[in-house]
Formats: sequence, C-alpha cells, structure tokens
Amino acid sequence: MNGRTLSAAALALVLVASAAVAPAAGQDSGLEDDAIVTIDVEPRPENPDPGEEVTFDATIENVVENARTYNLQRVELRESPDAEDEVDGTDLNSDVQGGESVTASVSEQFDESGEYTRYVHIQMLSPTGDLINLVREVNVTVRQSHPSLSMTVDSVDGDGDGSLSVSVANALPDPVRGVTLTFGDGDVSVVDQRRIVSQIASGEQATVTVDAQDISSGRQTVPVELEYVTADGESRSTTENLSVRAGNGGDADVRLTDLQVARDGEELRISGKASNLGASNVSGVLVGVGDGDGVGPAGSQSEAFVGTVGPSGEAEFTVRAAIESNGSVTVPLEVSHADGGRRVATEQTVAYVPEEPADVTLTGVSVEQQGRELVVSGSVSNLDDENVTGVVVSAAEGDAVAPGQNRAEYFVGSISGSDFSSFEVRAALTGQRNGSVTIPLRVRFTDDGREVTETVERQYQLQQGAAPETSQSSSPGLLVPVAGLALVAVLAIVGWTRYRE
Repeated sequence: MNGRTLSAAALALVLVASAAVAPAAGQDSGLEDDAIVTIDVEPRPENPDPGEEVTFDATIENVVENARTYNLQRVELRESPDAEDEVDGTDLNSDVQGGESVTASVSEQFDESGEYTRYVHIQMLSPTGDLINLVREVNVTVRQSHPSLSMTVDSVDGDGDGSLSVSVANALPDPVRGVTLTFGDGDVSVVDQRRIVSQIASGEQATVTVDAQDISSGRQTVPVELEYVTADGESRSTTENLSVRAGNGGDADVRLTDLQVARDGEELRISGKASNLGASNVSGVLVGVGDGDGVGPAGSQSEAFVGTVGPSGEAEFTVRAAIESNGSVTVPLEVSHADGGRRVATEQTVAYVPEEPADVTLTGVSVEQQGRELVVSGSVSNLDDENVTGVVVSAAEGDAVAPGQNRAEYFVGSISGSDFSSFEVRAALTGQRNGSVTIPLRVRFTDDGREVTETVERQYQLQQGAAPETSQSSSPGLLVPVAGLALVAVLAIVGWTRYRE
C-alpha cells in the first residue's frame, strides 16, 4: 500500500470513529444512562386529628428507563436523622428497575396536637452491591380537635353567690364562628345557661362571665357544651366537665395580672403579678404551671412562692412551662394561698401566640448546569438582629427536578444577626431538558427554640441541547473511540511522512 492510499484509509477511520462518539440525533449510542433515583414521602392524612394514625408513603422511583436496577431493602420511620429511635419499619427486598417505582409505608399515631418532624430512612443496594442509606424529612401538623376550655371562680360571697369566667382558646389554624357555650347542671347552678361569641381568631381566646349560685368551698365541677362552626362551614360540638377549686367564701381574692409570655428555647417564660384584690392579707401565695394541651410544668422552675400579699397589694413572679410544639398554646396557671390551715386554689389561663420567625432568605443565588445536574450556589442571609442556628439548605422535589444524589443538602450552621454564609447544593433533572425549570430550595433553621422551614423557588433556563456529563468511571465505553482517534491520527502522520519520503 502506498503512502497516498494509507492516508485515505486513515481519514476513513477517523470519520468512522467520530460517528461512534457522536451518533446522529435520535440514534441509540448503546451507552447505559446513569440512574437517577428520587424519593417522595407523603403523610396520610396531611393534617390528622389527635389520636389518628398517620401513614407515611415513601415512593422510590428509578427515573431513567433501562437504567440499572436498585434493590430496596428496608424503610424505617425515626424521630431523628441518625439516632436509633425507630418508630416503625418494614423489610422489602424489592427491585426498582429503570423507569419504575416502588412504594413502602410506615405509620405512627400522634395523640397530642402540635407540629412533629419525622425522618424516613431508606436502605437500598446499588447494582454493584453497595449499601446506600438515604434520609428524607417530613413534617406533620396534628390539629387541635376543638378549641380548649378553662374556668375560674371570679368571686364568691358568704351566701355562695358569685361569678364564673370561662375562657375559649382557639388553637386551630383557622378562625371559628358562632361559638356557643351551654352550661349544664353540676356542683353549682349557673343563672344564664347560654353564652354566644360571634368569632374567635386563630391563636386568640375569648372569655365569658356568668353568674352562679350554690358555690361552696372545694372543687366545683360544671358540664359545658361547646358548639361552633369551622372556617369551611363544618358544625362541631364537644362537652367537657370543667372544674375549679373555690375558697371558703371570705374576701380573699388573688388574681394574676400583667401576664407576659416569652419563648426561651423549648420553654415558655411567664411573668406577672399576683394581686390581692381583697381587704385582708393573703399568705402562702404560690403560683404554678398546670398540665395543658401541648404544655406542662418545666421542672423545679414551674412554681414560684410569692408569700404574703397585703390588701390591694401585689407581688411579682416568674414561672416556666415546657412546650411541645411551635404553635399557639394555652397555659393553665394555678394560684393558691393558705386559708385556715388548708390550701385554696383557683385557675387562670394565659395564651401564647408565637412571634413571626426570623427573616432568613437566600441571596446571590446562581445556577450552573452540569449534564443532568444543576449546581445551585449563593448565600443564606439573616436579615434580623438575633442569631439563628442549625441552618440547612437543601434541594427539594419539584416539577422536573429532584434532590441530587450527592450534596443535595448543605449544613450552614449558625448565622449571626445581619450576617450571611455561603452554600452549594445539587439538584437532578428528572424531566424536560429544554426550556426553564423551577428549583425549590428548602431553608431550615432554628429560631429561639423553634424549628422553621421555608421554601424559596429559583427559575433557571436550561442549556439548549446540553448533553449529560460523563466521567471515565461511569462511561468507560467512550475511552475506546477516543483512544482510536488518537491511534488513527498517529498512523496518518506516519503514513504521510513516509509518502513524502
């Protein structure tokens, strides 16, 4: 073969090798696509009532058709991301083939209203036999079944005639209207047995006062029926036996006034004054926190000994209550005093409505496309004066996007007031490859003991015709045609040199 023929053959091989690397549009290159596995966790029902069982459906999808098969080993429901505090779990040994999905369910019953965070732990085997552990966070809000009721004795004279105050605290997420209280026959006789409040907003309370007869010393119980209409027009009712301890009919009348409530981590700090509205000294005054819905005493600091309070006098106090949720709660307070060698107690309530969380936002966000992944970077900015802790930024599930298999979450940590910190997370493309996509970015942080979760959306215009990035480890098939190109080029040069000679 002469040099000119060798050069032509070398050129033909170059063209063939190039066709193997970049096939025409619509052709199958024969290379296996990288798998993209998405996880979606949905609670059923989304807003359960206390005592109702919640089922968490975890759907694991191997998005790309003809991708390698993963094996779903086990799904667990835990109270934390890493500790051994399993609530429920199930073994599966189910294959998740390319283009298919598998759904597994775990469940838990929540007896108290409030906001709960749970973590679904998923164990899978990769096609190469490696164990993969994935965790997804899910939040559940257990609704308060009804507004809560509480009762206090306002005053009692020597004949047993006095007045009762009944408070209705609405801890439901929406206002209630047409609130009706109907008093039944109990230890005391209520003169006007029916009271109506037009509306109570979420997180607020209303108090009605009724005249009562036959009030004696000791604990008094009165059945009260509560009827109301929810924001979506549903009529509800419940009946409770409200009880309170009354004094002996003397002029001792201790009230809690100037009440203020502030959150301090997982506790509420309640301060105010114990005021003596009577005309004689009141001794042994003690203020304490009682058990309520989602709230209770906080150890030794849940009681405050006030001592003696003179006529028309007052004394300051501070107590602490443990809180189990991030929402509004009604705290029962019991104030007692010494009366003839025995303790006489009355009850009051104070509502806690949390302040708006710190203003934490994402700034300077930029997106870079790398094959099937979107790299999102920027800063987390704390626009408030107070510090926030436990800041985490993560790529969430969205339309045509999902959390990346690696670095889908970024732990930022603490951010001081009026400060910022950088982050970088990755999202995976699961659908369209052209046009624009919306990337949901979830920001989670702790503000004064409350865990707050917010979602920020970022739009990104996808690169037209962008092909997925391929590494040597994931696509070794590309090495052959590339090496062939180099070899053919060398042969062409050698042939051309010999031809010139």
